[in-house]
Amino acid sequence: MNHKYGYKFINSGRDTNTCAGLDFTKVVLVDDEKLLGDDAIIDNKEYLELSQKHYFIRKKFIRYYDNYKKYLNGGLNEYQSKPYIFSTLNYYKKELGLK
Repeated sequence: MNHKYGYKFINSGRDTNTCAGLDFTKVVLVDDEKLLGDDAIIDNKEYLELSQKHYFIRKKFIRYYDNYKKYLNGGLNEYQSKPYIFSTLNYYKKELGLK
């Protein structure tokens, strides 16, 4: 992840050339548990960090989502709108109760 619209892991045991993280622009909503597959296995250091920072990450995502709603309502200028133009949230407007 090479942008600020997500959470970048500080600690990771994976060998990566780029920064590992949770990319809010690529979020997927699942409203039916039958669509979920097997449990995912993630890096231990990332899991620990996720557990410790879950409140902060949630708060940061809510801020991203609130700005997404502003984008939909025309409340952001062209520069501010860039992170939301290709956001996967665009596919979930109905599920989110948005226009």
